[in-house]
Amino acid sequence: MKTIHLTAGDALAGDLENTKIDGVRLVCREAFVDGPVDAPGGEEFWAARAAFVADAFGETAADYRRKTVAEFEKLESAAAGENEINLWFEYELFCRVNYWFCLDRLRDARVPVFVVAPAVRSTEDRWQGFGGLSGEALEKCFAERRRLSAAEIKTGGALWRAFRTDDSEELKRLSENGGDGLPFLNEVIAAALDRKTRVPQILREISDQSAADFPEIFRAFQSRAGVYGYGDAQVRRLL
Repeated sequence: MKTIHLTAGDALAGDLENTKIDGVRLVCREAFVDGPVDAPGGEEFWAARAAFVADAFGETAADYRRKTVAEFEKLESAAAGENEINLWFEYELFCRVNYWFCLDRLRDARVPVFVVAPAVRSTEDRWQGFGGLSGEALEKCFAERRRLSAAEIKTGGALWRAFRTDDSEELKRLSENGGDGLPFLNEVIAAALDRKTRVPQILREISDQSAADFPEIFRAFQSRAGVYGYGDAQVRRLL
């Protein structure tokens, strides 16, 4: 049996190199919270994402498939074998949407699926995620990982499908189904529902308060709106 780790981004994958945690590392390089996700599954979905990434960030379709789609294909292949899967995702909306996507892809998995969260963070610091954690702290997060039940995987998949189709009523209904495998779900769903209006409003308020350069704007946004988890690429696109 192989131990598979799917990490939220390359930075976290690199940080795991400084730990004693063994296993095969895959990387989630998507940001499904940004751009179109309503295309049907399969090739049409990936083609729509590739077109968006090319237009927004200049990455070629070939590079997108090689660096991003291929990692998800490896995850699905791992789920079909005798492996153990560990999903390293943070609590905020950006990571949770990617997490829901992965759970939807793993809905028929017959292998153990664990979630590894930044459990060492205090409630006040919950949106800071894995960033800046020491190797020892990451090892503690792994030690406190939680095996997901079939019901939790099913709920995660349902969350992805509701998000993908912009079904606000279903998202509200599912927000009551949180638990250890889906923590802070009410807050994350609220962020999902208001992101299209609230995020631009926050950025306007920050800009109006004389934040001059992008680093200052981004720091202020992270401080005020950590629940969204947007990276600099998403914030730049909204300015």
